[in-house]
Amino acid sequence: MFLMKAAAGLLVSLTILAGLPAGTQNGPVTGVRRLVTAAVSRAESTGEASGQDAALQEQYDAAQSLYDAGAYEKAYEAFTALDDFADSRARAADSKKKWKAADYEKAVALYKDGQYEEAMNLFESLDRYKESRSYLYKSKMGYLRSTYQQADDLFDAGDYAGAQSLFESLGTFHDSPDRAQEAADKVAAQEQAAAEQASYEEALALKAAGDLEGARDAFIQAGDYQDATDQLYTVVGLLALRSTYGKAEASDADGAYEDAYDLFSALGDYQDSAERAQRSKAAWQASVYAQANALQSGDPARAYILYLFLG
Repeated sequence: MFLMKAAAGLLVSLTILAGLPAGTQNGPVTGVRRLVTAAVSRAESTGEASGQDAALQEQYDAAQSLYDAGAYEKAYEAFTALDDFADSRARAADSKKKWKAADYEKAVALYKDGQYEEAMNLFESLDRYKESRSYLYKSKMGYLRSTYQQADDLFDAGDYAGAQSLFESLGTFHDSPDRAQEAADKVAAQEQAAAEQASYEEALALKAAGDLEGARDAFIQAGDYQDATDQLYTVVGLLALRSTYGKAEASDADGAYEDAYDLFSALGDYQDSAERAQRSKAAWQASVYAQANALQSGDPARAYILYLFLG
């Protein structure tokens, strides 16, 4: 707006100097107007350039603030974005130099503090800056050695899964592959032990509930856990007794009292076997007595033998 007013004032001044009334269309006035139009265009162009310079200066100041705050990497990016404005290129180069120096100092401190992984990342980004490559190698070796020691400590503490993971991460360093396999075997053994314990506890519960077949199978899965083998023998024995008891009951139900008596007697004190044996014996004797009575008239000799047997 200021530029437009100045141009209008210039037009009036030139008109007065030319001795012509404003607004006429003769040659001298037209020429003056052309001069004024050109002046206005130059003024507008100069205004735009000034606006751009102001924006760039604002960015430059922001970059400088980053530099002053020690944020050299961001300052480098900011000055680089300004291209050739003022001394931005020189400032970018200086920022990069300080950024590299600061990172290098930090990386060396991390290395000396034993924080090898963090140091490795910084030295790798620094590439050939000063002794970065040498420090990068030393950081890698320090990282490998410290990680190996950490894995060894986990192994000694019984954390075989953690040790396995770390040994595997070390690749072929030292004997890491063998140690990783050793840890893996320990993990497998732990898992097997846990599975056997679970089977053992399940077997005890099944045995208590009377599910002898289920208990037998679970004790087999329990392997050598605690007294699983002895428990298995006990359950197998109980299954054999139960099977014999069932056969004895079947014989008794079929009237084969002698067989029932023999089977119940063989069972000893299993459940009510002793009582059932006596009942089977009584039933057997009653059956023999009835048979002898029936033979007394037709086959007295055989009946006599049976009576003798009955005592």
